[in-house]
Amino acid sequence: MKILFGSYENALGGFLGLLRSELPQHELAASGRLTGFESLEGVDVVIPSKSVVNRELLGKTDRLRLVQQRGVGLERVDIQAARDMNIWVANVPSDISGNADSVAELGIYLMLGLSRDFRQIPLSLANRQVGVPVGKALSGKTVGLIGLGGIGRALAKRLKAFDVHLIGIKRLAPQKAKEELGLEWAGTPENMRELLGRSDYVVLCFPLTSESRHMIGRQAFNDMKRDAFLINLSRGGVVDRDALEEALA
Repeated sequence: MKILFGSYENALGGFLGLLRSELPQHELAASGRLTGFESLEGVDVVIPSKSVVNRELLGKTDRLRLVQQRGVGLERVDIQAARDMNIWVANVPSDISGNADSVAELGIYLMLGLSRDFRQIPLSLANRQVGVPVGKALSGKTVGLIGLGGIGRALAKRLKAFDVHLIGIKRLAPQKAKEELGLEWAGTPENMRELLGRSDYVVLCFPLTSESRHMIGRQAFNDMKRDAFLINLSRGGVVDRDALEEALA
């Protein structure tokens, strides 16, 4: 069986080498490109990574049976086209891979860094200044989690130790998530304006889809507190870049 990895040979800390050691009976190759494939002919399984797998590419395959993403994101894979061609598509859910825990820790690092102005601290030390910048504590602040999947849940679990007020948005069954995670409030995307108006930290934890692209746009920035922090743990496409630059200006 031939397995094609959509990146360079040594990408991701030797990911392909690890696969070879686990699957010595199969042929594993790298595309040699960070994004895109020249062809999938002769390939049984493709690991797309950051590469696009669209209908045109899938239509030129001769024996492809599985598109297996190495993580969660499938926004660059045409799932409907794969289904039409009887090709399986799979990913690795963040809540069972350890990835959600890792990203949640990164989110807390960003919250602490922004609250303490981590960019200014080394400058103050270099200038032999003491007591500046004056940071903010997380305790008592309101954290709005938009998305309560694997990453959102991992964040909620960890943030409780910081004595923050946790509120969240979930597309389906928000009240069930509220009870399970001990949130003070939960709503659906239709209640987004309330969450944005209450939050000192708005944390994005939802996948990029056609519906969620640019979800955080001009209206969202207008609804946020002027001194709130936006932390995006999702894909860049969920934020409207032009609207973000206008809000920052």
